[in-house]
Amino acid sequence: MRRQLRLTRRSETRVRAPSPQQILGRSTNLLLRGAYREALQILRAAIRRHSDNAPILARYGDALYQTGKIDAARNAYIRALALDESIFQAWYGQGMAQYSFEAYAASIRCFRQALVLRPRDLAVRFHLANALFEMGEVDNAIDELLVVGRNARWRRALRKIAIFIVFARFAPVLVTIW
Repeated sequence: MRRQLRLTRRSETRVRAPSPQQILGRSTNLLLRGAYREALQILRAAIRRHSDNAPILARYGDALYQTGKIDAARNAYIRALALDESIFQAWYGQGMAQYSFEAYAASIRCFRQALVLRPRDLAVRFHLANALFEMGEVDNAIDELLVVGRNARWRRALRKIAIFIVFARFAPVLVTIW
């Protein structure tokens, strides 16, 4: 009987490592709350145990990106995509990282692949439009923005951006005239 009690006590004191799903859930919540460094710590530890888990690698890339470690984020996304090309967040994150390095053609390829996985994602379309514009593909950028603009929430945001651009562009001219 004592032996059984000892075994029970020993097993009770062991702390279970969180599952990949628990790690993803916790780190996603932290990232959404803006606790980027805390999420990064959790994900760094998780990568040691789950180095072949593509969703964790993609989320790790997100945390790196949010903490300004863009090159490391790009590498994390590449590793995630090497393991599983069907991860939307890895394609989207890789597109954002490429855009940050002004690698617009690469970001366009990534954003388009993300849209294959989630064709209705308006944030990806918005960023795709920006990259297309930077590449001089203005007509294609406008087409993407028109799709984004069909959504009322995005339409309001796009109007504000357009007003700001017009104001920023023509304000110096107006000041000079007056």
